Amino acid sequence: MNQHTKTACNTSVDAALLAEAKSLNISPSLLLEQALRQAVSQAKADLWRKQNADAIAAYNQLIEQQGTFAERLGQL
Repeated sequence: MNQHTKTACNTSVDAALLAEAKSLNISPSLLLEQALRQAVSQAKADLWRKQNADAIAAYNQLIEQQGTFAERLGQL
């Protein structure tokens, strides 16, 4: 686990669901942190793909036209 500073996060959840989770030893804080970490990672990956879509398309077109380096080596 990272040694980042923790901060309180006020949120509202269904009381019965929270009680059931606690009775099953499910940590809402840990679960929220894991879900947020995954959501942030996915959002960053999506943003990277969007920001680099033109370069990826150009590279894929180049590969389609010229083949990969390995394919070109095989054609020597």
